[in-house]
Amino acid sequence: MNWIGLLAFSLLTLLGKSLTPQDFVWEYRLLIITEVDFLGQDWSLDGKKTDLEDRRLLVFVLSDGKLIQSNCKESIDIPSFLRFAQATQARDESPNWVLVGLDGGKKSWGRGVPNLEDIFRKIDAMPMRQSEIRKRGNG
Repeated sequence: MNWIGLLAFSLLTLLGKSLTPQDFVWEYRLLIITEVDFLGQDWSLDGKKTDLEDRRLLVFVLSDGKLIQSNCKESIDIPSFLRFAQATQARDESPNWVLVGLDGGKKSWGRGVPNLEDIFRKIDAMPMRQSEIRKRGNG
């Protein structure tokens, strides 16, 4: 994270402003999940902290207009996240999850409960992620 981005992100947080998806551009990738029934599903962020941090991925699970699970500690503007996620249309299907890249572009989307390992593979195949890996000397 560059110092200007960190400063801007910190100021927004200190001022108590609820953050929108656009506030995370170039700092984090986002996985926005809406209206998912996790009942009976083996799905959790538990044990994924290192994978999420390494990929700079923030996950937002929204249901009934509320944030029900996230690894983001900042206050978010839930309506803007819902509008952003719902603006993605794939054929005649309205997805309930959207993966957003560092550039703020929608990289992948789908219906149902997203598989985090599949999401990690999609991120790892992205050019920006490949560059991050090379810079660290891990690739």
